[in-house]
Amino acid sequence: MNSANNFENIIFVGNFALPDVNAAAVRVQAVRETLSGFDAEFICTKEVKNYVRLIFEVIRRKRKNSIIWLYNPNVISVLLFNTIKTCSGTKVVIDITEKLDSRPVNVKKALKFLSGHLVKKMLTINDGLIVSSVYSSKIHFNKNTLVLPTYLPSALSIPPKEAKKEKVIIYFGSPFALQKSLLMKDRVYIKERLDLLVKGFDVADRNDWRLFLVGVNKTEFLDVFPDLDDIVRDNTNICFFGRLHRAEVLKMVASSSFSFCVRDDKDGMRIGFPTKVFESVAVGTRVIVNDTSDVMRYLTNYDNCFLVSERDFLTPNSIFQQLDKIVSHSDSEITVPSQCRPSFWRESLMAFLSRIRDKG
Repeated sequence: MNSANNFENIIFVGNFALPDVNAAAVRVQAVRETLSGFDAEFICTKEVKNYVRLIFEVIRRKRKNSIIWLYNPNVISVLLFNTIKTCSGTKVVIDITEKLDSRPVNVKKALKFLSGHLVKKMLTINDGLIVSSVYSSKIHFNKNTLVLPTYLPSALSIPPKEAKKEKVIIYFGSPFALQKSLLMKDRVYIKERLDLLVKGFDVADRNDWRLFLVGVNKTEFLDVFPDLDDIVRDNTNICFFGRLHRAEVLKMVASSSFSFCVRDDKDGMRIGFPTKVFESVAVGTRVIVNDTSDVMRYLTNYDNCFLVSERDFLTPNSIFQQLDKIVSHSDSEITVPSQCRPSFWRESLMAFLSRIRDKG
C-alpha cells in the first residue's frame, strides 16, 4: 500500500490493446510505470466478464481505497462508478484524450455524440480529471485537473538510433477514419494532413527524397483523396506500407530523416496529443509539425522538430531546401524532451492523487 496517498491500487478501464498496440495502451502503461508504488490492473471495456466482475467487486467493497481510472469513458461507465463509489471507498478519475462530442453523421456516431456530451456535463462529479492538452483543460471542467501528454513507458520497445542512409520522410499512424462515408467536406474525420505532404512532395519533384506512408495503404489513401490518384500512382518515391507491427514501424522511423505530424488546428486536434511525436524524437528522428496539440510546449524548432504551417506547403521547394540544410547539419543527436518519460511526471501525478485523498 502506498501510504503517501492511502490508495492500494489503480484500476485502468478503457478500450486499450496491451501491451502497446494502440496509443491508449501506451498511455496507461506509462502512467502505471510513473505510479510504480501502486498495484495496477487493466480492464478493457470489451472484456465484458472482467468489466462486470469489477463492478460487483466495487459494490461489495473489495475495491476499497482503489482508484478507478476511466480512459475516454462512455456515459454509462461514468454514471455507474460515480453512483457506487460513495458506498465503496473508491475514487473515480476520468482521462480524456479525444473530443467527446464529435459531430454525428450516422446512428452509431449520434449515440457516441450523446454519450460524450453527457460525460462532458458530468466531469465535475468525478474526483479528478486528466487531459492531454492545455486547450482540453480549458473546455473540460473539474477543480482537480492535470494536463498530461501521452508519454512513453520505459518498457516500450524503442530501437537504437540508426544512421540516416537516405533522405526519407515517414508518416506512421492512423491518419483518418477508413469508412469513406464518414469523411465530410470539412475533413472532420481526418487527423493528419497527408494530402499536403503528398502534394508538396510531388510539386517539389525531389528524386533524392523518399516518402514512406505507414498505417494506410494506397487504396485507402485514394478512397479519401481521389484527386491525388495520378500523383501516388506515378511517383515511385512515394511508398505505402499499410499496417505493420509497432516494433517494425519504430525501426523504420529511427532510420528516417524526418517523421510527419501536421494536423488541422481545430477542436478535435487541439484536445489530444500525438503519441507519435514523442515516439519519433525518442528514436532520434525530428518531426515535421505545425503548432497544434501542445507539441511546441515540448519541442524546439530545428533541434528535434521542423515547424511548418499549412501556408508553407504552397511553396514546397522552400520546405525541402530547409530540410536539406537540417539534414546536412544533423551529425549531433537531437534533444529528447524529459517530458516524454515517466520520471518527469511522477511528482505531478502524486500531487494529483494527494488532492483526491485530501478531498475525502
